Amino acid sequence: MVRLGIIAVTDLVRNKLQSRTERSRPLDPETKVAITLRYLATGKMQQCCCDDFGTTQPTISRVITQTLDALADPQIRLQFMRFPRTRDEIQRKQREFMETSGFPGVVELLTALTSELWLLEWMNIFM
Repeated sequence: MVRLGIIAVTDLVRNKLQSRTERSRPLDPETKVAITLRYLATGKMQQCCCDDFGTTQPTISRVITQTLDALADPQIRLQFMRFPRTRDEIQRKQREFMETSGFPGVVELLTALTSELWLLEWMNIFM
């Protein structure tokens, strides 16, 4: 199950994560996704990922940035989340959020919450 989840996420961003050269033993896209998801899921310092994956902290930092940038691409992001556009949609979302959380008038937070929940759903595949 873990491997299938990593492959599913990797397939979304493979073209953006594939190294253009074989110089300096580049990491494959699956490893980049695994590093990023491990980092996000555990909240550990990047150095811990170095120990887990046998690479350096600067490499871990670049991989995380590259992978998150790829996942944040509108072509990918818009497959999984959509911000309400009409006044009726916004008001409905505000009511729903108020009913579930007790916070009035929240709409913009939903974008951040939605993307975080999307990542958490993917990460649950790996845990």
